[in-house]
Amino acid sequence: MGKLRYFLLVAGVAIAAMAAFADCEISLDPAAKPFRDMRKIGCDHGIGFCVAPESFWSAADDDWWFVTNRLETARALKQAGASLLRLEGMNGWFRRRNAAGPKTRPSNPKAALDLFRANDIKVFVCLECASTNAVDESLEIVQWIADNGYKDVVAGFESDDESHDGQRSEALAQCWADFLARAEKIWPKLPRGCAAGHKPPVEHRLCQRVFRNSQTRARLTLAALSQPEESWFCPHRLAALSDAVYINDRTAYDQPRMEVGHRGAMYRILGEALRSNPLLYQHGTLKEDGAEIEYLFSGDGRGRYCLLMVNSTPAAARVRVVIPGRQFAAPTYRALSCPEKFVDCREVPGEGSYWHRLSWEDTQTGYETWSNWEPQGNTYVPLPCDVKPKCDDMFVTVEPHSVQSVEFMTRAAKSH
Repeated sequence: MGKLRYFLLVAGVAIAAMAAFADCEISLDPAAKPFRDMRKIGCDHGIGFCVAPESFWSAADDDWWFVTNRLETARALKQAGASLLRLEGMNGWFRRRNAAGPKTRPSNPKAALDLFRANDIKVFVCLECASTNAVDESLEIVQWIADNGYKDVVAGFESDDESHDGQRSEALAQCWADFLARAEKIWPKLPRGCAAGHKPPVEHRLCQRVFRNSQTRARLTLAALSQPEESWFCPHRLAALSDAVYINDRTAYDQPRMEVGHRGAMYRILGEALRSNPLLYQHGTLKEDGAEIEYLFSGDGRGRYCLLMVNSTPAAARVRVVIPGRQFAAPTYRALSCPEKFVDCREVPGEGSYWHRLSWEDTQTGYETWSNWEPQGNTYVPLPCDVKPKCDDMFVTVEPHSVQSVEFMTRAAKSH
């Protein structure tokens, strides 16, 4: 048998072996229209965290976080995937702008919004509107945002925090209507809405710092963004129940500091994937051989795609991905995972983490690779220079207890 025929045979058997190893398959119609364009919702990717600015950074004043140590603050927020912040308690935060006295902690909304803008962080403004005085105060905040040129930082406005007390709903509705009528004279077509995901039942304090809670939140996030009536999803809360950021006070260190938790690492993976690939095409769940994979298929509309995937089981899976008429380049993985024995354990902030975050670019598959799988599917064998790799499908590995994005380029399949 000639060398060329041998390598063609090896390549063919290898592809057959890979198909046999695949636990399940995802197929996307290349002509499919996206069911959502995340660029049209005002904040690129629609996921973030609730945060109360009057208490979140209470280990120090605003100048410490947003002026003196602004680079460290920006770095921690980026690593935690905090690109959308639902700001609760805005009224109290603004009241303290001119606070004075030894026991007061003055706020600095301008420094905070400057940092948010510089780092492409959008905010969802939650204002108090339960009384005439509150409406007047909230209108002053809208006027301040408009006068100081921060409209581009705001994704939307919302009325009150946890305003689900039925006894005051009617009065609140009247005050909110009054606020909107007057606010639109300051800011025509005022962006508004309600950021979903605020303290659902899954966010129990007993789940705090537990990795399984982050897995559950990842699945809920993909499902929520796939609903036609949902645009934003901001769980409660950036430095409390969310496990996104841990903040210490001065008792543990010489100065306050922030540390990113597993929820923050998870939201960074999902958020950055959606920002680069904002067109949502397909959402679903795969169940095969003990594994259960929640996935969201997105893209940029120019031949690049991304799979956002969550495996909340102890079983690994290999998924075959097909886009008829398209060939695949090597994928880039960005993954967060946790060993089975630690999934229901609490993280200890300030110590070694039991979860892992890894990123890598595959170099052994796709239309620009130099090799192909050998028949058993365990190693690669070099291809002769005149033999093209098989790249009409792609095989994605999903590790146990993991959240990952798999980004890849495609091209039109060449006719032979």
